Amino acid sequence: MKNAPEYDPAHFFIKLVLFSNYPLRSWGFIPFIARKMTAVGGQVVACEPKRCVKMILFYMPGACSLSTHISLLETGEQFRLVKVNHKTLKTEHGENFLSISPDGRIPVLKLPTDDVITDCVGTLHYIADHFWQSGVSPAPDSAERARLNAFLTRIEHELHAQFSLLQQKRTTPDLRDAVITRLSDEFEKYEKLFSDGRHYLMGRQFSVADAYLLVAINWAGMIGINTFRWPHIGDFGDRMRGRTSVLAALRAEGLLVD
Repeated sequence: MKNAPEYDPAHFFIKLVLFSNYPLRSWGFIPFIARKMTAVGGQVVACEPKRCVKMILFYMPGACSLSTHISLLETGEQFRLVKVNHKTLKTEHGENFLSISPDGRIPVLKLPTDDVITDCVGTLHYIADHFWQSGVSPAPDSAERARLNAFLTRIEHELHAQFSLLQQKRTTPDLRDAVITRLSDEFEKYEKLFSDGRHYLMGRQFSVADAYLLVAINWAGMIGINTFRWPHIGDFGDRMRGRTSVLAALRAEGLLVD
């Protein structure tokens, strides 16, 4: 499709199938939460539309924008969600998404100033820069923040970009097999990383990079890579899906059904 996003989530994501690769051992019940929401003090509360004027997140269910959605919830900042149809590239309000993001890329984070931040890593860097005191990122200009930046770059190039190759029409069976091998090799590296006992990529503290890695793990399940063959990665996935922000984002995007 001309001007379509580089990664088309429709090929991989349907509601319950998204988690067909994972046991539900760590999921807890939380009541239905309204689609426009914000996380406050570890709890998710409804956000009145008139108050959600700080930021607008344009997303497609299950796409890489899910990582931005999760990260925003973790900050406790107020924002509004706007769903984009991956086929028509129209927003849920009928607006032409190409007028907001000319190349159709998701996510887009629109600021109160009407400035627009595009791409997954771009929005995650913005969140890390401006809301680091909420705990989603180490302090700016610190060595730890440089490590976080390195993780974001690595996930973008070694995982996200590989999944994008699978969406191209010219992808042959041989190329698909090669991509799956490269992805498996990269997940092996994360398995080794988590083997030191860390709970999250940066140690014991959640960061925006964890939300990005979770999306890649979800995508892996959709192409037949069983990430639970790597026990530490499986534990990380369970730990992430136990977070209030993750459950709330999945519900809001229609990816988790009671």
